[in-house]
Amino acid sequence: GAWREIQIRGQTCVLNPLLTTGCKLWHLRESSNFYPKYQFEQSLDRIPRGSKVIMAFGEIDCREGILVSVQRNKYRDMEHGIQVTIDIYIKVLKKLIADRNVEVFVHPIAPVLNETRHIVTAFNKMLKPAVNTAAKSSNGRL
Repeated sequence: GAWREIQIRGQTCVLNPLLTTGCKLWHLRESSNFYPKYQFEQSLDRIPRGSKVIMAFGEIDCREGILVSVQRNKYRDMEHGIQVTIDIYIKVLKKLIADRNVEVFVHPIAPVLNETRHIVTAFNKMLKPAVNTAAKSSNGRL
């Protein structure tokens, strides 16, 4: 819930939502110039330095991006598409940490749609070790 107070390591924090509508992780790659990337960057500029940030991205990639890209032969299979997408995500998170000195918590995708549950489950299974590996080089900020 937005504007709810939560406790993180004994510190009270307020959830202040910053929504980037329709943003796929694919949109956040370096070579992208699609408008959701710019909306995302504008949202990041509103985050105070040193904040705690919860990131929840990837659902749209799982729902409509990855499998379509596999069907168009952009990826050899679903796992390859997921890995490319997660690599983009990790790169974005590391840049956010470096630029804004924030602490990032990555929320897994909720597997709510029957049609995409298998993709979301595979995505989350690959995301967790990627985040854990990236956390080792982020000074405890991820």
